[in-house]
Parts: sequence; structure tokens; C-alpha cells
Amino acid sequence: MQWSKLKSRIRSFITPELRDRIDFHVTSYRRSHDEAEKLWVTVDGSQVFIASWYQHQFAGAKRTSAGALARDGRGRLVRDPAIPASIRRAEELELHLPQDVGDSLSAYLDLSADEALRSSDPFVVALAMIDRRVGRGRLEKAKGRTGEHSLIRLFYELRMSAIAEA
Repeated sequence: MQWSKLKSRIRSFITPELRDRIDFHVTSYRRSHDEAEKLWVTVDGSQVFIASWYQHQFAGAKRTSAGALARDGRGRLVRDPAIPASIRRAEELELHLPQDVGDSLSAYLDLSADEALRSSDPFVVALAMIDRRVGRGRLEKAKGRTGEHSLIRLFYELRMSAIAEA
């Protein structure tokens, strides 16, 4: 699916009170040797989240050279089994690939609101926090999820403030 179509379909799920405040952007650096991508989310015009191929790879190389993370056979960053379990995956450190975020956005289109709130994917849960199909009761039950990712916490707070103002 083209980005413009995906973006408009995702925006149609956002509660009307927040639809004009939240926006999703993507770019591709076509003249770079690998056409790397960058995806970012803005709230009221300010960037609040970024998923960048370059940041992900650079941070991974830094940790890999320090011995914290290694790459699996698919090129993804994983915890080296020889390293203590206290070292976490890059995604848990909020370093995400734009492709993974795009996959999450696409998957969200086919989920019910309850499935989205129960998802293990932080982007799916974050979108559920601002979904027009999710009411105050379900949001209050999902409050415990706000510690998982900064985007979940931000979208939860935005939605609760929008509900309070209504």
C-alpha cells in the first residue's frame, strides 16, 4: 500500500479531537547508497517520535562493538547470549526501523480495538490510545501499558486530556 493511502486510513481511525494535531511523516533518501528511510510523528507540529534507519544502525554498531548486542542471521540486532540479560534489544531502547513501524501501521488497519490494546507491538498500542473506537473505560483499563513506550504514554495523555476537555 502506498504511504499516502496508509496515512489517510490510519488518520481516519484517530479520534476527531486529535486528528488535526497528530501527523505521520516519512521520507526516503534516494541519493544515498541504500535509500534509507526515516519516519517521524508530530504533535502540534513538534516532532515527538522518530524511527530512523541510520540511527538504528549507528546505535547498533556502537553497542555491537561494545559487546552488548550482536546481529542474527537476518541482520537484526539481538542480545548476545553471552551478555547478561540486563542488556536489552534495540527496540526496547526505542530504536526502531521505519520499515517495522510501517508494518505495524499496516497491521493496525485489520485489528479490532481490543486486539490493538492487547498487542505486544508498541505502535499498535499507541495507535489504540488515540483510536476513536476506544472509549474512556477501555482507556482507563489500558493505563498500565503507558510505561512500556514513550509514544504509548504520550498518546494516552493526549487522549485523556482531549476527553477531559470534551
